Amino acid sequence: MTMYLKKLGSEGRIPFEITANPFYSKQNMERLNQSIQNLKERKTYNKRT
Repeated sequence: MTMYLKKLGSEGRIPFEITANPFYSKQNMERLNQSIQNLKERKTYNKRT
């Protein structure tokens, strides 16, 4: 806690970066929802690369 407060005081900000989880991005959520819908409608395929 002491190190946190020292950094907070010296840098004027929290001493770590906060980032969003890319899994929950709008684009990924749309893709996941489309995949779920395809599964429900049995419109699936296997993609081999």
